[in-house]
Amino acid sequence: VSGGSLSASRNFRVGNEGGTGTVNLSGGLLLIGGTDDMFIGRDRGTAVVNQSGGTIDFNHNTFIANGNNATNPTSGTYNLDGGTLNIRREFVIGREGTNATGTLNMTGGTITKTGDEKMIVGQNNGQGFVVQSGGTINVNQNQLYIGNENAGALGTYTLSGTGALNVADELVVGRESGTGILNVNGGTLTTSGNGNMYIGRRSGTGTLNQSNGVIVVNREFGVGTRDDNKIGTGTYNLSGGSLSAANDIYVGKELGSSGTMIMT
Repeated sequence: VSGGSLSASRNFRVGNEGGTGTVNLSGGLLLIGGTDDMFIGRDRGTAVVNQSGGTIDFNHNTFIANGNNATNPTSGTYNLDGGTLNIRREFVIGREGTNATGTLNMTGGTITKTGDEKMIVGQNNGQGFVVQSGGTINVNQNQLYIGNENAGALGTYTLSGTGALNVADELVVGRESGTGILNVNGGTLTTSGNGNMYIGRRSGTGTLNQSNGVIVVNREFGVGTRDDNKIGTGTYNLSGGSLSAANDIYVGKELGSSGTMIMT
């Protein structure tokens, strides 16, 4: 797709139920309305979306690699070099099943998530990977979770270069028994609104590795925190860059939690 427009009122599926699908968009408009979910790699499928321009607008939940707990692998990859991706509800990269692997590679362009759900990298036993060296991601409503729900969930987010990540609510790395890794090697990460940031929370295990870049937290920052009797384990390895928090900074917050900070 290099121009014009394509619109639909229901499903959008690439690489569905064992199939293989590819979408290349360098211009124009792809608009999917309605309240059906969007899938880029679903139930043993393999999918790739390459976007270098234009606009993609998804009105509902969008999943990159949704395994449906299938035993065979499910793979979804989104490569964004330019243009705009709008997601108006939940946005999950790597979901439902240890054989589900979702990847977002971003070197430019803009992603804006709105609506009443979250952005999650690695959920419910799925594996999710985000590599952002440029462009801007705006999570304008609700939280960003990296590694969420069940022990098999693994989320890895690597921010570098000129990449900008803006979260209008809470950011948690490692949550609800999931494992999360956030690597900040450059760029800027900013929370606003109710923007607490936690590394390891609610039985999750989280790691923040920062070698460069700027992290600005609008409220409190915690490494290893407890919530509703669920104990988190967190590690913060700081070798460069800067972090600032408007409120408290905790390393090991409340009974049983475990927080470690290593600063070189």
